[in-house]
Amino acid sequence: MTMKYILTIIVIALFTATCLLTTTSPVFAKKQGNVCEDVGGSWKGTICVIANPLGAGVTAQGAIGIVIKGLLGIVGVVALVFFVYGGFMWLAAAGDEKKYKAGWDIMTWATLGLVLIFGSTAIVSFILKIAGVD
Repeated sequence: MTMKYILTIIVIALFTATCLLTTTSPVFAKKQGNVCEDVGGSWKGTICVIANPLGAGVTAQGAIGIVIKGLLGIVGVVALVFFVYGGFMWLAAAGDEKKYKAGWDIMTWATLGLVLIFGSTAIVSFILKIAGVD
């Protein structure tokens, strides 16, 4: 065997020994407190009932709707920023056809993006109304 293989075996053995010696071992301690009440729940018979962390009356569909509406708002702001940037490029072209076209294209795509965002917002609101989510 060469020295390289011997060093590799030593490193692997030391690593294995370190892992085995530093692993956690079970601790047999007495259970303290009431787990259900510790997480903010209450007992109804033998069932632990935990309160909704999103607030009273908020369902999973409502939470998803809130997230979607927030993301659509952020995307709308980004599209508006691109529209303003394209308008600035279009106005500052100073006769340069490439800059004029680039600014116009940015404004066109930003407008299409805003139309898509408003359309998707309307579709999401419609679907959420059908699902019974406010």
